[in-house]
Amino acid sequence: MGIVIGVDPGSSQTGFGVIEYSGDQLRCVDLGVIAPQTKLSFPEKLQFIGQALEQLLLRHRPSFLALEKSFFAKNADSAMKLGQVRGVVLYLASVHGLKISEYATTEVKKSLTGSGHAEKDQVEFVVRALLGIGPVEYFDISDALALAIHHCRIAEIKERFLDAEI
Repeated sequence: MGIVIGVDPGSSQTGFGVIEYSGDQLRCVDLGVIAPQTKLSFPEKLQFIGQALEQLLLRHRPSFLALEKSFFAKNADSAMKLGQVRGVVLYLASVHGLKISEYATTEVKKSLTGSGHAEKDQVEFVVRALLGIGPVEYFDISDALALAIHHCRIAEIKERFLDAEI
């Protein structure tokens, strides 16, 4: 059994999803967004995100962090801000001793929907079906949960492989 936190980083809204898993059994423990006020300066937003994430880590005590891999954005400023939010997330995960796994969006989408180019509403549909939850307010939440689910699936495969006699 383990607890995974999936994080979809963003400077205006960071989605998170906490999943408890045992074998192929998944249970959603917590989900939501960390959304700093728009009037805050960027450093204040990073602080807000960091403090909120730290509270989540202390509350749920996950062992694993599943994080979206960086991708190349068209807007350099947006890419820099995203990188800084990712830095805060990675720092806190490291400080709290979490095992960190990063996954490409296309890999997660393909794992859950069968298509690496699935639309966000398709990902949300599958996430809701797998976890038995109602609609989520933001795609950042379903994306974070998708990361956590994908990590659980990978962990289960690795565990079965390691338990198999060779």
